[in-house]
Amino acid sequence: MMSTPLAIRWLLTVYFYTVVSISFIISFVLQCIEGACLFPFLLIKPKLRVVILGQTHQGLMELAYIACRPFWKKQVLRPLPSGISSRKVIVMANHTSKVDPWVLGSTLLGIPTMYVVKHSLLSVPIAGWAQYLAGCLSVQFTRERGGWGTQPGAVQNMMQEALHALSDGICVVVFPEGTRSVTGRLQPFRNGFFRLAVDNPDIYILPVALHNNFRLWPVTSKLLYPGTSYVAAGELISPKGLTVEQLRDKTHEAIFDLLKLSPEFDALQEQPLTELAVSREHGL
Repeated sequence: MMSTPLAIRWLLTVYFYTVVSISFIISFVLQCIEGACLFPFLLIKPKLRVVILGQTHQGLMELAYIACRPFWKKQVLRPLPSGISSRKVIVMANHTSKVDPWVLGSTLLGIPTMYVVKHSLLSVPIAGWAQYLAGCLSVQFTRERGGWGTQPGAVQNMMQEALHALSDGICVVVFPEGTRSVTGRLQPFRNGFFRLAVDNPDIYILPVALHNNFRLWPVTSKLLYPGTSYVAAGELISPKGLTVEQLRDKTHEAIFDLLKLSPEFDALQEQPLTELAVSREHGL
């Protein structure tokens, strides 16, 4: 893969950005039309925003992802378990690349979801606006502590919004590492949403492993590579009887075990990291 000719990488990158730009524009226009037509109902029942505007956005992003299939393929190693729609579920996945949301969104297609994103992404013209209309949970980071600082009350407000979403039957999607892994190795998880689950034991955790995406679009590269993404979903994990640390470690272990199902997993090079990232300057 790393020996892919530079011309092919440029072609893939230009093609990807063209397809994605068109998809975001169409999504934003359709969401605006839907929002204008359904405005009173969206105020009365906020879930409709995710179900209608969110699914419109998700559908357009899936079409964009399908359009990239000549270069990017997806192989599901373990499908989603049953019972997601009848439970409060937080989907947790490892994060190694900007490809991750596309692969995860394709896997969760048809399920109402709200992604946790950094607030600054929502201000990006067209793309950020479309994500905002789709319904995202955002957290405002500051430059303190290597970019891990947050605005006062931002995390508490986001957690409260997450609880409301879960109560409405919407899955919350989180990358618990908090930032992409530069090496592709699984990083330690942060406690935030595990604490939410322990405090509300009717919430389940769904571990999902995304593998090989760090080779398709490395954090350190602006150019893309062709290849295959591998997806494996675990069983729902209940927080009942577990501490925050136990739930966190159990989920971490589950995702690492799922990563090992990938035919391209390198046991020597991809052992988990043991220290939290000190900086998140390369983004969430």
